[in-house]
Amino acid sequence: MLPSAMDRAAGPINDDAEATLPRSGSAPQPRRSFLVGLGRGLTRHCPNCGRGRLFDGYLRIHPICDSCGEDNDRYPADDAPPYFTILLVGHIVVAPMLVLEVIRTWPLWLSMTTFPTLALLATLTLLPFVKGGVVGACWALNIVRDPRDRAADR
Repeated sequence: MLPSAMDRAAGPINDDAEATLPRSGSAPQPRRSFLVGLGRGLTRHCPNCGRGRLFDGYLRIHPICDSCGEDNDRYPADDAPPYFTILLVGHIVVAPMLVLEVIRTWPLWLSMTTFPTLALLATLTLLPFVKGGVVGACWALNIVRDPRDRAADR
């Protein structure tokens, strides 16, 4: 929809108004870049500073960043990482498996050992990186857990 003469007379439209509005008595939040948060999360670093580690082990989120003090445990990454990992593995492993079965006939034992093993390895390899990406996206979009839910988890 094109702006009318009345809108132009009122001045420019501020698309960033949401980023500068205070939230329930707090100071204005600067706009966070989605790609920066996603990239830092995919590299398994703190989405806020990019220096601190995001994980304690394989999948456990390091609650407080050692570098900047960001509370990374407040960003929900519950069901999305496995979902996106399965989606990726399905495209990386299952699609070539179906195409290779048409192109070349393999012995059944070779297919039944190779492709499930490849799917398992791809899933276990991608899952921490995808979880980091989800945490980074939650940081960028300012999606946080309800504090009451976090207290019930502990």
